[in-house]
Amino acid sequence: GFILGYVSTRRPCTTCDITGDFVSNESYEPEEAEALSMDWSELKDLFTKYLTDGQQIRENIRRISGTAHPSGSKVNGDLADYMLQTFRSYNMDHTWVESHYAELQFPNRSRHNTLNIVNGSMTVEQISLGDPDVYCPYSATGTVQ
Repeated sequence: GFILGYVSTRRPCTTCDITGDFVSNESYEPEEAEALSMDWSELKDLFTKYLTDGQQIRENIRRISGTAHPSGSKVNGDLADYMLQTFRSYNMDHTWVESHYAELQFPNRSRHNTLNIVNGSMTVEQISLGDPDVYCPYSATGTVQ
């Protein structure tokens, strides 16, 4: 999806601060700005040119999903640096790693997540949710009511 969006909507960088005149301003008349667009055949040609060998895609997916990389960990930072270098190797302009300081929940190793099926005030069944390393860091802690 990212590649499709990038290829179909890429434009010159508008955030670059370019100073100095490259062309005399006296005879310059701005042209009507046309939206850059590609038709499906151009897009297919680009995909054929750059994505014929899926090996690189497979290797990237293996690397990204091969180990856990929780937010804030060294592994996560290393993965961000790897992705940054990968994007830069594709000559993508303005790539960077940005840090966000959000308060996230992390799993409690002494209390595994469970699902309780409750009938009134009485627990009917308690189901362990399996792998203790699987969690949603954006969810609040506590009991859902």
